[in-house]
Amino acid sequence: MATLFKEWVVRVKPDGVDRSEEFLKYGIVAIGWPKMGALTGCGRGKIQAEFDQHYPNYSRRSAGQHVGNIDRFVNCIKVGDIVIVPKSSGIRLATATKEYYYDVARKSRGYPHCIKVRYGFGGHIFPWGKLPPKLQSYQTVPQPVFQNDYAAVKQVINNPDQHW
Repeated sequence: MATLFKEWVVRVKPDGVDRSEEFLKYGIVAIGWPKMGALTGCGRGKIQAEFDQHYPNYSRRSAGQHVGNIDRFVNCIKVGDIVIVPKSSGIRLATATKEYYYDVARKSRGYPHCIKVRYGFGGHIFPWGKLPPKLQSYQTVPQPVFQNDYAAVKQVINNPDQHW
């Protein structure tokens, strides 16, 4: 039976700082939350407890949304999954090559929670206006980590020079 890979959108702005060029250089995507320690093997409940301990000033609803994003990043993105990395000018496409890991050396930079990726197409940015409508809609989705629609990504992968 063939393995089914998933596609994810991961916004690369830990603590509101666009790190996309830095992440391209190091072959990673990462999220912030540097007060939280390593989350390897933690389920959503443990992530929630860690979040509440280190970030107590969030409302219950806001904390729940953040914990959901952290949980998806830590527990759902697997090796082989496609990762869409939005920027203000468009998107980059990558493939996860190593699942979640905690990088203590990046804690001082504000993004210790990492996933190793291989950026496709030489790190090329596909401009928003040249993408299929479904991918263009991700320009305005504020959620930092969410599952993507494979059909739209497949269009870009199979026809990288096409304009939709």
